[in-house]
Order: sequence, then C-alpha cells, then structure tokens
Amino acid sequence: MNVLNNNDINILDLPDEILSIIFNKLKTIDIFYSLLGVNHRFNRLSLDSLFIHHLDFAIERYRVHNLSVDTYILDKVCSKILPRINDKITKLTLDPFSTEHILSAVKYPQLHSLSLDNYQSHILLRHLKDGEIFCVNDQITDLTVNIYHAEGELSGELETIVFVAILFYCRYLTDLTFSEKFSSHYLSFASCDIPQEYSLPSTLS
Repeated sequence: MNVLNNNDINILDLPDEILSIIFNKLKTIDIFYSLLGVNHRFNRLSLDSLFIHHLDFAIERYRVHNLSVDTYILDKVCSKILPRINDKITKLTLDPFSTEHILSAVKYPQLHSLSLDNYQSHILLRHLKDGEIFCVNDQITDLTVNIYHAEGELSGELETIVFVAILFYCRYLTDLTFSEKFSSHYLSFASCDIPQEYSLPSTLS
C-alpha cells in the first residue's frame, strides 16, 4: 500500500481556485516574470481577465537595490505582454520607477483608475509637468496618490502645489485620494495659495 508523501506535493498539484488565490497575493511583475510562460495552465491563469484588469507595478522600497533586474523585467512586460492585454486593463498602480515604462508602452482604452505610490512630491510634480502622465490624464476618473516622505523630511507648501497641479492636469476626476505616508501634516490651502498657472476643474465632488 502506497502512502502519499506530503513532500511530493508541488504547486502544479493545486486546483485553479487555489492558484488564483496565490496569484492574487503576488505582485504583478513577479507573476509575469516567474510564472507566465511556465506552461499553458499558468499562462491562462496569469492572463485571466479577473486578474489583469488591475495591474500593480509598484516596487517596494526595500527592493530598490534590484532596479537593474526590475528594468529588464519591465522592458519584457512592456514589449511582450502589455500589447496582448492592454484593452482589458481598467486600473494601474505605478511608482516613480515604473510610470514612464508602463504608460508609454501601449494605449489603455479601458483605463479609468490610476494609483501613484511611493512618490516624493518634487518627482510627482515633475512627472505631471513633463508629461509622463499626460497620455492618460483625460481618461482617469479615479486617482489615488500616496506621497512618500523620507525619514526626517517635512511636508509643506510643495504638497499643496502638487495637489492643485493634480486637479489642474487631471480634469476629469470624480474621485481623488491624496495621502502622505509617515507624515502627521494635514493638507490645507486657501484660494490665494493656488498658483496663477492653475485653475481647478468642476467635475470633482
């Protein structure tokens, strides 16, 4: 009589339902690099419409030492994978490193939600002004911005300018979430604080 050895069980033995739960816990970039292309089953699950409608390309700050590796992976994703699924993507989560790669790779006709994570204020302001986000700003109705402050860095006037710039450049917003990590500062501004180059949209409630 043969007794099943639990050590012989591997990921290929798991049902699709369990694999889907595992995939949803992993970062998008890790799934595309490590699992896509393994076999037909993994390809089907990795590119399932329930999974790819929201792609998260934000890189944890503790992984910044691997940026050269992540650049290679992003280039592969942009050239080989995104052209196959771009019309199914409705939401993207990006960081300062991935924004230009992902937004310039293809068009996203169904994209309406964007999350910008781990941005420092001056970098986000530059991306807004230089056009990295211009290619989709007319599509975005839901925007989440998480401003990152390095240890000891204080928030202040620049965050107000960034907030107003977002309202100016992203004129079709109906839902905006703006938060600052590691800061106890409450963002506030009066109309007199708004730079003359910006005027606010009327769509945001």
